[in-house]
This record gives sequence, C-alpha cells and structure tokens, in this order.
Amino acid sequence: MEVLPWLLLILPLTSAAAIQLYFKRTPALASYISVASVFSTLVITIVLVREQWTQSCPITWATAGDFSIT
Repeated sequence: MEVLPWLLLILPLTSAAAIQLYFKRTPALASYISVASVFSTLVITIVLVREQWTQSCPITWATAGDFSIT
C-alpha cells in the first residue's frame, strides 16, 4: 500500500507524457489512455480514502490552539 500514493501522482504524468510523445497521431488510442488514467486515479483515490477511514486514528488535517479538524 505504500506505492499507491506515488502511483496516484505518477500515473497521470506518465499518461500525459506517453500521449504527447507516442500517441499524438492516434487520437482514439490517446483518449482511451487518458480515460484509463483518470479511472485508475479514481480507483486508487477511493482505495486510499477507504484505508484511512478504517484506521483507528484519524488524520488531523489542521490544528489551531484547541481547534482541530480531523
């Protein structure tokens, strides 16, 4: 599970680079690659959020004095 956050960042970047470098002349294939990248990113995000919800200690997003957003 440690690789998922990195994959979440790198997948759209590599997809865009591959489309620009190799699939510019085939727009149909480029669109499939783009949609697959977006769908994969969505699935990875759902897995990561679900993993965080099942943990016993929630994430603290912001803290200011006694005020805390978790």
